[in-house]
Amino acid sequence: QSSNVELITVYEELQVTTTELTERSAELESVLSSAPLVIMVTDTALQITQATQEAVDMFGIATPASGPHISQCVLPDGFPALSHLCSEAMQQGEKVVREFESDGTQVSLICSPSFNTHGKVSGVTLVVTALPGLAAEMEMILKTSGVYVMQRTDSGEILRVSSAFAAFLGAR
Repeated sequence: QSSNVELITVYEELQVTTTELTERSAELESVLSSAPLVIMVTDTALQITQATQEAVDMFGIATPASGPHISQCVLPDGFPALSHLCSEAMQQGEKVVREFESDGTQVSLICSPSFNTHGKVSGVTLVVTALPGLAAEMEMILKTSGVYVMQRTDSGEILRVSSAFAAFLGAR
């Protein structure tokens, strides 16, 4: 009899937990469906499990629910391969950021690993931020102002140098 009582208690707790998870899932679905941001979520096989409408539009994703592989995304001009970036984030277990220009727009692409309750990577979240016109304005400032500017990657690679700084260094 005590076994039955224990089983009933466990079953009731499981029902409560299931209801809470269903509600939490619905909340997250609502956030993703209404967010005016480019966000994609993948599993460890890089199959897209969730995507905002902005991401669907930007990358030409047919239906996120069908789980297309991230390599099937149609990349806008200037975008790096998403699968390499996401794989790097999963292997390193930390956020990977790439900044670049695409059609006159300064773009920041952030790929962050997600972890399960055991601390193992369970997938990645990819977020794209685009700043239209900023790239052209930055180029104009770098070419025409007397400002000494050098932009480097985290690894030290020089991305761009202002004309004034290049002249100071004796470069062309």
